[in-house]
Amino acid sequence: MAAESSGQARRQLKAKKRQAALIGLITLIAVVAIGIYIAHLQQKKDDLDESARIIQEQIDEEKERAAELEEEKEYRKTREFIEKIARERLGLFYPDETVLKPTE
Repeated sequence: MAAESSGQARRQLKAKKRQAALIGLITLIAVVAIGIYIAHLQQKKDDLDESARIIQEQIDEEKERAAELEEEKEYRKTREFIEKIARERLGLFYPDETVLKPTE
């Protein structure tokens, strides 16, 4: 009976070692899988950060463009602009002005 109990104890010890090895292997697989998932999420975050940076640059450029357009709009309301267009496009001048045209 002592031999049986000794053999049984060895089998139980081997079974416990296999269980521990299996648990270790499962834990290792889980850690590796989590590590891969974290790396994937980090890459995705980096891509989104880059997209956000590009979009912010575009927003800044459009804000600058809007400011330029606002300045242009205000300039077009000035007397200087109206006179410039009248001279260049319509050929109009003040009555007291002398206009010299180049001869060909």
